[in-house]
Amino acid sequence: MADRSPPTSNHDPKLPRDRPGQSRVSAAVYGKIQVATHVGQLPQFLAQFISELAAVMKVGDRVRVSTTVEVYHHPAHRGKPYNLEGQEGEIIANATEHQGRPISANFPWVVQFEGKFRGHFRDHELTIIE
Repeated sequence: MADRSPPTSNHDPKLPRDRPGQSRVSAAVYGKIQVATHVGQLPQFLAQFISELAAVMKVGDRVRVSTTVEVYHHPAHRGKPYNLEGQEGEIIANATEHQGRPISANFPWVVQFEGKFRGHFRDHELTIIE
């Protein structure tokens, strides 16, 4: 059976490693998931984990794209790569729930830019404008 360990990046020297080659951060999260699964509380754990991640940004915040993000659906550059780095917009949704149940969206933050253009982003791709 294939090893389904989390990715091996984001090393944190403060956290222990469970297996060789596993990052310390993923080992800590993986350990919490194992405990939650063992006691049958995985849905509650995921809901709490997602809400902790979402606590930093919220709907209505002004944000700036802080990393290189190429999109092909920008209205002025349709079909061609367009880099959104430095663009500013407003968070209009957080796609971490669907019909009251937690979901694991790959790009949970929906940001509205000028006009009708919207984009979906990860946490690390956005910074809050104060």
